[in-house]
Amino acid sequence: MGSRTRTPLLVIAVAACAGNPIGIDAGPQPEVPPDGGGFYGGPGEPVAQLRFGSFVAALGPVDFCVSPHATSTFEGPLLAGRGDEAGLGNDTLSLAGAVPGGQLDVRVVAGGSASCATPLSGADFVDLPPLLTGNGYTALLVEQAGALTLTVFPDDAPASVPAGQAAVRVISVAASGPTSVDVGQFVDGGFVPWIGGLPPLAIPQAPGFDSNGYLQLPPQTALPSLQSGGQDLLDLLPGVQLSAGAQYSLFALSPTASQAAGALFCVDDGFPSGTYAPCLLFPQPGEPATSTAL
Repeated sequence: MGSRTRTPLLVIAVAACAGNPIGIDAGPQPEVPPDGGGFYGGPGEPVAQLRFGSFVAALGPVDFCVSPHATSTFEGPLLAGRGDEAGLGNDTLSLAGAVPGGQLDVRVVAGGSASCATPLSGADFVDLPPLLTGNGYTALLVEQAGALTLTVFPDDAPASVPAGQAAVRVISVAASGPTSVDVGQFVDGGFVPWIGGLPPLAIPQAPGFDSNGYLQLPPQTALPSLQSGGQDLLDLLPGVQLSAGAQYSLFALSPTASQAAGALFCVDDGFPSGTYAPCLLFPQPGEPATSTAL
């Protein structure tokens, strides 16, 4: 393969191919409480659905606490309260749980914490956008310029995917190495970009992408691939079937000292069913993918 040092560009593409499709296996699931595994909310209470992603390897497992804005009355840790005592590991995505609508503050604590009393350094987030009741959101914990950030993305409702279509969103959570993302499709052996230079923690603003960054595609066997500087084309998802009516998020990951950049490919729809987010993790180009239940 060619050098990875020429151009700081990460290319993620979706391509059609032949072959037997495989599903994304959610793996063993913990028992889900009768309320759907949510963090809050009784019958009829207006809530939003919120899931968390952690992409900061140096932190180790983390958990999350929430408080009505500017009250410092943090409740949680949320994942421990749902039975996930170890917390959320790096490059993983939690299931969506119910939280109160409105503006919330979020505190990040170490995984396994018994309370919300001790936040991780720089991990109180008090400027987050309000959450609308009935809507779903994904909050991504990422390091940028040496500081922790928590960015909240609105999710499309699964019912919004038109019949006979699938929807895919691409977000770069890379803090180092090639961080810009080109999104496109391989046609007749060549890369045809849909949008180029997508920066970290941004959603596309281009024709074909909706306001939350999803692109509708016909159901097909998809091959999201990574390429650095126009070289080292890597087919990451051979044989994965995009299902009609389903929606997905593809997260471009940072390289580390021991591995090149990878990707986390997750099924978005399913909230508020309480099931854990089914994802495929690609830790290093050229290595087999592993299925992970978060």
